[in-house]
Amino acid sequence: MSWSNLPAPLLEPILRRLSFRDKLSCSLVCRRWNQTVFAAVLSQSARLRLVRWNRAAASYELLDKQVLLANKRCYRNVELGWGDGREGLDGLVLLLHMLPRYALRSLTVNATPDGGLVEFFGRCKEVLAGLTELTVRIGGPRRPYQARDELVFEWCHLVIPGLQALWWVDTVVGGIGHVRPTFAIEAPKLSFVKIQTSRWLSFCVLNLNWSNSIGRLELDIPNKIWRNLGVNRFDQLEVLHFADVSAETFDLHLETPKFRVELLGRMANLRYVQISSVKDALFRDVCRVCTKLYSMKLCGFTISYKSLPHLDMLQRLQNLTLTDGVIQCQNWSPVPLRAGWMLSLGTAQIKEWTKGLANCGKTPQDVENVITGCFARYSRQVPV
Repeated sequence: MSWSNLPAPLLEPILRRLSFRDKLSCSLVCRRWNQTVFAAVLSQSARLRLVRWNRAAASYELLDKQVLLANKRCYRNVELGWGDGREGLDGLVLLLHMLPRYALRSLTVNATPDGGLVEFFGRCKEVLAGLTELTVRIGGPRRPYQARDELVFEWCHLVIPGLQALWWVDTVVGGIGHVRPTFAIEAPKLSFVKIQTSRWLSFCVLNLNWSNSIGRLELDIPNKIWRNLGVNRFDQLEVLHFADVSAETFDLHLETPKFRVELLGRMANLRYVQISSVKDALFRDVCRVCTKLYSMKLCGFTISYKSLPHLDMLQRLQNLTLTDGVIQCQNWSPVPLRAGWMLSLGTAQIKEWTKGLANCGKTPQDVENVITGCFARYSRQVPV
């Protein structure tokens, strides 16, 4: 468990109350300690393993007990993890309940599948009530989990009135085990949500139906996960970001046109959109439905030149950015944007481009000249 400068007088009685079994099974995930607190841990719990979460490897690593990390002014930022299974969970819950009420502001949870995440949230609801930031990383050990025949559904409803930012990362590989938890988070002030999963069948279901003030939504998720992301309303959504690079990008083209239009229609206040793997149907729907857009970024696009005049529907569009894609010219050879280059157009350039395509001749060479001319004038190489 990682505490930012937890006062030694508070830490010592907590460690004394831990049972011998907890001291053997519980791991302290250490990130920011000062020398006084570190000494208290070593003196009161010589057998306690000290573990640090390695983000790059997405795994735990043992920490040298002689290493003293940077000092922090308060203990409002906590990072915890209890390894595989439920061992040590009782000790961690006890530690959290020893904190003053509403003292905890930022919490990072490093959990494993079938490792008691639902139980942890259920037992710590009062402690989590004062959170403003919550990060959940669900990652297993290096070995994959084996899927089982039986499936157990679990439900966890969290009410966090002051929560403003949520980062949910699910990197589970292999089967999802036998537990299928649903986490329903009720946070009326939640404005930023970032969700990352690396597989089409996620370990858990995240339900945000009670959080209607989301202003920025960043998704790095496969196409199937959208159905598991329970968000009924997007009244306040202004920024929608589908990841540039994903193992399996979210593909709205696999959904029916009716669902796609309804989904975009619930984003009436959308100001900025960034989407990967854009094709004609989605591009036209975005231009037709999301009329308040100020900025659009398309990554890995494949668009027909006949779709580009739809940009005229976006009267407020001030910036259009294209990277890594091609523009199709009917049955002719596509015109690619050079790899590693980015095309960035302002309002005047967008109007010039669409007008040029509308007024040019319809021979392959005429259309290609307009497209390549725009690429040559306004594209630039992206710094590595």
